[in-house]
Amino acid sequence: MRRLRWLLMGMTLVACFVAVHKSFAEAPSAPSIDSFFRQREAISAKLRENIAQPLPGTKIALPLGVALDAALRPFPHREHIEFVIGRGDWERVAKTTLILDLDAEFLAEHKQPDAKTMASTELLNHYLQGLEELGFEKPGAPGKAVMRVEMVESERRIPDDPSFVVRAFVVVAPAERQAVVKLEIHEQMRQPKQ
Repeated sequence: MRRLRWLLMGMTLVACFVAVHKSFAEAPSAPSIDSFFRQREAISAKLRENIAQPLPGTKIALPLGVALDAALRPFPHREHIEFVIGRGDWERVAKTTLILDLDAEFLAEHKQPDAKTMASTELLNHYLQGLEELGFEKPGAPGKAVMRVEMVESERRIPDDPSFVVRAFVVVAPAERQAVVKLEIHEQMRQPKQ
């Protein structure tokens, strides 16, 4: 009887060990460092492409020249990030703020109170377009009018991958015919577990 009890306990422990080992083997792994850098380059390129092609009726007032060209470029370089990851976790936020001049036709075409087509929503959708091709979710983010200003913000994530989050915030002042667009890329890479 005692032997049977010990045998059953041993079999139970082995079954538990096998189940735990199997669950770890099937658990999704963190993205590889190569895929992290490919995704990092693709996100940056997509947002910079959207910045380089403003919507008709909008013009970037600031930043200009070299500052605009440097906006949202991946920095620092891979060697530095790999050095940091060798000692701990990597986290960084790349951000830029654009000030846009808006013409009267653009504002007339995108009037309040229609939250889905107002100027702030159109600008947000323009600057975040194409992220779904990189695996990001596309939540709806209609704008809202507060007094004489329109505002909208959005946060885009890749399901089951915390490595990247893209945030955008847009404020439009129709009376001044200007808009402010703030774009952020939050990136993180965890040190591989030993």
